[in-house]
Amino acid sequence: MKILCLATLICLGIVLWSANQVTGLEANIISNFTCLDLKSKNKVPVHRLKSYIVQTTPIHAILFTTKKNKHTCADPKMDWVKKAMEQLNKKKRAQTPEKKRKTKKQQKKKNDKKKSVKQ
Repeated sequence: MKILCLATLICLGIVLWSANQVTGLEANIISNFTCLDLKSKNKVPVHRLKSYIVQTTPIHAILFTTKKNKHTCADPKMDWVKKAMEQLNKKKRAQTPEKKRKTKKQQKKKNDKKKSVKQ
């Protein structure tokens, strides 16, 4: 009987864990917070936000984390939410170094060098 209860609890835990699929700037961190409603219409200034997570279940919402590690849920359809996500994405890209993309001229020059070496 104890084994059956334990197996049921494990299965329930797996279902609950997998139901909370998240994406966004902190997708690798499983959040302990879940948005259950979007009653709050308060706009949070972007300079106070640190990151966000896109939540798909139980409702579609954006879970923002502030610099003081407080959490707030927002409707992803609202304009200020879209702009805040865009700003946070730009900020994140600026902080992470990207590989230099080669221009067409640089790529052609490299290909020409390869051809001359083969000949």
